[in-house]
Amino acid sequence: MDVRAGVKAISPDRTRFVSSESNNTVRIRDLKSASELLMLPRHEASVSSAAVSSDGLKLFTAAGKRVRIWDIITGVELTAPLEHEGRVGTLRPVPDGKTLVTSDEYGGVYVWNLDVPRARPLLLQPQTRNADAFYSADGDQLVTAGNPKSGNSPWWILNGWNLNTGAKTFGPLENVSEYCFGRDASFAVARATQAMIYDMKGEQLASVDHGEKINGLALSPDEQLLVTTSRYATTIWNATTGDKQFTLDWGGRQFHFSENSHHLAALSNSTEVRTRRYELQLMTVSDIAKIPSEGTRQAIVARVGDQIQIRVFNREGQLTADMNESELSIKKGSLQLLRQQLAAYGWDQSKLTRR
Repeated sequence: MDVRAGVKAISPDRTRFVSSESNNTVRIRDLKSASELLMLPRHEASVSSAAVSSDGLKLFTAAGKRVRIWDIITGVELTAPLEHEGRVGTLRPVPDGKTLVTSDEYGGVYVWNLDVPRARPLLLQPQTRNADAFYSADGDQLVTAGNPKSGNSPWWILNGWNLNTGAKTFGPLENVSEYCFGRDASFAVARATQAMIYDMKGEQLASVDHGEKINGLALSPDEQLLVTTSRYATTIWNATTGDKQFTLDWGGRQFHFSENSHHLAALSNSTEVRTRRYELQLMTVSDIAKIPSEGTRQAIVARVGDQIQIRVFNREGQLTADMNESELSIKKGSLQLLRQQLAAYGWDQSKLTRR
């Protein structure tokens, strides 16, 4: 596999992934072995993004000002390219399988009917540039995020739309420094020290005050937890009530929840002075006693009071190690198992550091 290749998309059933390479080619590979299953005809420009339909049968690729639609099994192009005014950015197939949402560098957001792909798309004009777009699980609501067209402002502007009619439903939400979306029906925005959670129709559900300027946000897949982070602190909140769950004494850069929302992985700022290195933090954000363990060989890291607690299970679900962070350095075998578990998720072991 070309080391310069970039993973652009993973199929919903997690059997295939799509990679783009430096010569404008796209390859479909087996997710477990990385062996090549199919190579598509060369694109006219480098592939900026790709996506797979919810049924796993169609592949969408964006290169330059065009989006192309392929049969993911045979590699046959299914229709003529979808043309845009500028370079394509966002590429999001809606779960109904009938709609594709795209955007270009000039801020245009296009809603394509995949049943009639040659038809003129519904074009939304949020009056921003570098537009991004997210839709609700029912496929009825769309929220766009983009930068102001004038100047070089780092702030974001968010607007809501009816995906069927193109009518604007709320907005603009202006002067947003950070934003994130849940999996189904909510999103969060940050302004200075505060974060607000909205439903996809723009109704505010909750708000929290982090106490310092927020530079990162994340919503759990079940939309029950909100993470806010600043330079020196990370806080976990109940996203429904706005109540604080707990605060950690480090600032984060990237966050990733497990699909069941029980676990959280984060890249935190290094404690070393004058370094840009990051440390990998792994924790359980649910009650550790509720985490399912049967049938897996796994390590669970959780906060229990003021301590970090590590529990290791074998494949039969039996607890084989239960220790706090001060004991971890003694039991090297458990650390090795923890590293193996992280490697299975593709996390960079060089950044694993215990605090």
